[in-house]
Amino acid sequence: MRDLLTRLLWSGVFSCCSLLLVGCGPNLGQPTSVSGTVTVDDQPFASAPIAFHAVGEVPAEFRTFTAMTDSGGQYKIETIYPGKYEVIVVDSGSSPEAGSTENVVAGNPLQPADGKKLEVTISTEPAEFDIALKRVQ
Repeated sequence: MRDLLTRLLWSGVFSCCSLLLVGCGPNLGQPTSVSGTVTVDDQPFASAPIAFHAVGEVPAEFRTFTAMTDSGGQYKIETIYPGKYEVIVVDSGSSPEAGSTENVVAGNPLQPADGKKLEVTISTEPAEFDIALKRVQ
């Protein structure tokens, strides 16, 4: 009987340690990073807020990942999870807001240079995603 209790105790300790090591959050996959350069009318876009907003059902705390471009228009998001994202870049006077991508895009004077919606699929490998925008009136 004592051996059975000892084995159960060690089994419980092992299970708890495994949960701590693996984590018990949502199964979003292994996080990675994404980086690139933002240009507007073929010029680097400095000090611009950029957001990667998850497409589909994702817990709120994992829905939007943001960064600011540096003086050369470069950005880097150190931690982002695999999945499909809509990418939003706005003028420096405003900031991308989680959950309101349609309003931000509709009222944004910055639009994709090729006229297509900015979407990207992130895998488990670090990604590079350059963004070419044009200013519309």
